[in-house]
Amino acid sequence: MVHLSDYEISWLQHRQPQMQYNNETGIWEGLFCFSLQYQDKEVITDEYYIKVDFKSSGDLPLVYDEGRKIARQAILAGRSKLDMHLYNDGHLCMIHHNKMKEWYRRGFKLSKFVKHIETHLYWVSYVTKYGQEPWKAEPHG
Repeated sequence: MVHLSDYEISWLQHRQPQMQYNNETGIWEGLFCFSLQYQDKEVITDEYYIKVDFKSSGDLPLVYDEGRKIARQAILAGRSKLDMHLYNDGHLCMIHHNKMKEWYRRGFKLSKFVKHIETHLYWVSYVTKYGQEPWKAEPHG
């Protein structure tokens, strides 16, 4: 469970203005937009309707594909939902437990987590658009 400060909530609103944070439920939900480039790969600009549950009880808040875009993209890419790192309940397979220390060396940081969501969604969008992975995906965990 992650408790956000007023500053962090404000930062989220500034960073992703089409998403809203509910302080009571700990849910951050809305249209998550990004424009990223990985190494010499194409710039991907995309958006996903997601829900982030900051009160979930895992290593990281759970991120859900509320708009079901990833499920549709799996079909278009000829892949299973799990191959697109999406579980049947709609939450994203964001990180293998063995990689937690590498990504979050000093514990949970909100800015790192938002960047993590961006890179995860970039990977999904890239696979959908180009039919190949921009980098080798981690095993599911």
